[in-house]
Amino acid sequence: MDARSITETRFGLLKAGQGPENTIFWEGSYEAGEDMVIVYIQSGSTGISSETIQLAEEIVLAAEVFVMKAREHILESFITDPAKYLQSEQEHRYLHLDPEQLPLEMPELIFYDGDEEWMLRFADGDFAICDPFGIAVSFKNKEVLRLEDLSDSEEIDQ
Repeated sequence: MDARSITETRFGLLKAGQGPENTIFWEGSYEAGEDMVIVYIQSGSTGISSETIQLAEEIVLAAEVFVMKAREHILESFITDPAKYLQSEQEHRYLHLDPEQLPLEMPELIFYDGDEEWMLRFADGDFAICDPFGIAVSFKNKEVLRLEDLSDSEEIDQ
């Protein structure tokens, strides 16, 4: 792991931890409205590039906007293809709610050093698709790309 174990950003400190396959996972948090947003940046052993720090700062400091964009995209995806994403009739009752009322919790922003794509993951939710790793929306810079079904994912060994 890099000798510098703490990086300062405009949204707070990032602390380094060991990631998989000789990577570093930098972790921090930011209070965005009513949500405490966890921030992760995966980098190599040389640290985080200034471009990635700048992207992360822009996104994190506007986290409320991106949490809402993710919620809107998830709801839109559920409405467009409920058979793909919803498993029970009880889950269908959420299709008529506003995006902010969806039972999705624990937002995390996940960045990858040197990549314009990043992910907003809700680590917990009341939908079967959220078990066991949550549900995520991928972005490129500030634009939504796709919904990420994490239900078939595997835990990463570190």
